[in-house]
Amino acid sequence: MRRRFAALALVLLVALPASAQRRAAAPTACAPGQPPTSDACVRERLDGLDAYVNQALDAWRVPGLALAVVRGNRIVYEKGYGVRERGRPERVDENTTFAVASNSKALTAASLGILVDEGKLTWDSRVAPLLPGYRLYDDFASRELTVRDLLSHRAGYQTWGGDLLWYGSTLSQQQVLDRIRHLEPVTSFRSSWGYSNLMFHTGGMLLERLSDTTWADFVAARFLGPLGMTRTTTTLAAAEALGNRAMPHTLVNGQIVAVPYRPLDAAPAAAAFNSSVHDWSKWLMLNVQGGVWNGRRLISEQSLKELRVPHSLRRLSATTQRNFPSTHFVAYGLGWDLRDYRSRLVVSHTGGMDGMLSQTGFVPEDSVGVVVLTNYDEASLYTEIFWHVMDRVMAGEIVDRAGRNVPPAPTVPETPAQTTATVPPLPLDAYAGTYRHPMLGTATIAACPATGDESGLCVVFDEHPGLRGPLVHRHHDVFEARWADPYFRTSLLPFDRDRDGSVLRFRVQVRPDFVDPKDYAMERMR
Repeated sequence: MRRRFAALALVLLVALPASAQRRAAAPTACAPGQPPTSDACVRERLDGLDAYVNQALDAWRVPGLALAVVRGNRIVYEKGYGVRERGRPERVDENTTFAVASNSKALTAASLGILVDEGKLTWDSRVAPLLPGYRLYDDFASRELTVRDLLSHRAGYQTWGGDLLWYGSTLSQQQVLDRIRHLEPVTSFRSSWGYSNLMFHTGGMLLERLSDTTWADFVAARFLGPLGMTRTTTTLAAAEALGNRAMPHTLVNGQIVAVPYRPLDAAPAAAAFNSSVHDWSKWLMLNVQGGVWNGRRLISEQSLKELRVPHSLRRLSATTQRNFPSTHFVAYGLGWDLRDYRSRLVVSHTGGMDGMLSQTGFVPEDSVGVVVLTNYDEASLYTEIFWHVMDRVMAGEIVDRAGRNVPPAPTVPETPAQTTATVPPLPLDAYAGTYRHPMLGTATIAACPATGDESGLCVVFDEHPGLRGPLVHRHHDVFEARWADPYFRTSLLPFDRDRDGSVLRFRVQVRPDFVDPKDYAMERMR
């Protein structure tokens, strides 16, 4: 009987018109494995994304995340997940603002592109004649540095090298610019790629000089205002005044806790924007539409295309080759990361600041883009979700990127037991004094009330409020600084002595994994 019914069903199906057969076979808006050709296709491929993101958010212990997908001049998907602050009920939505950090760089590069459009400079203009008094450590680099060099990370510096000059400092933008000359390169000029926030700061200062206005006012007038980005700010005060703001979170003693926002007034052009996925989507839509917004051209298509021309090639890491087998090159343009993926060019950038990680990007050929913002800096979920959504949108393939890389739960770090008291080889007052580095300024080591295993000495960097705290003796002439800013954690301070035993200097690194890898030699002044 079952065979007769099956045979009858087959006869009826064959007898149906072709259009009816297609309706019976669950219609689809997408061609399998092909780029999306309609908004309906994108929405279809995002079916089930909500459940996936919520599950990933729990597994990765990320407090909050916001996500948007654009196609052409439309936002086809936007939503918030989780909470703005751990332990509080306020939910993240599409208008919740986050620090987008280095995603700011592409907008700074585009701002310089407007000056190129206006004939005020070219991409190959040398910087020094346009910024009188500006110098780098190397005379040849000082003379030859161009706008392209500023924006493509090929000036010869170590990635993040010198960032303590502006990160958490009280220096003015001009003071930061003046002190860049003391930063030694680690490679020859234009010979390698090294991510430099200081070069983008230089670009911002160049923009100010040639436009006769501030970087913040320029980007507001040329981009934020015309695009209607009313929830995008360049200062913390403005972001706080808007409300509905996600709080940054980091790991402190094994606990995920909220931390204050980091002021970025000393180098805003590198990383200062705060925005929501709804607002930042407008910036992506301007890019996929070639610089036109509501019929008005904000920047030439030629300048936008120049931003995504490869300038600095980067070696494919083993991780990239494993996770992205269809990628054959990774490069940096002008303010954008570039790579081939699934036979398409993907233009993207990431952003990282205290307690915040994010990624934004688009596919020019298909006019689609993705924004992912998160408020926890110890989890790479932001980029796992970004590429998961890209897989869905570009080819309709669901790749469980977040599921295969779930990190273990954080644990409270064990403090090694100190079985015997350590004694410095010199009296404490032999280490006391004033020390100086031409980039970081002065630091003072002096007596302070001792508690616990602290030595009785404290260190204070005069231009970095977070770099102060007690010193703990570890061994020989090495002390450990316990910084007042918990984000800086601790640093070992080894002291150098001359042949007579007198202290000459101490050396310090501050969070080389995230802040600045440079080993600074603080020379004793008195």
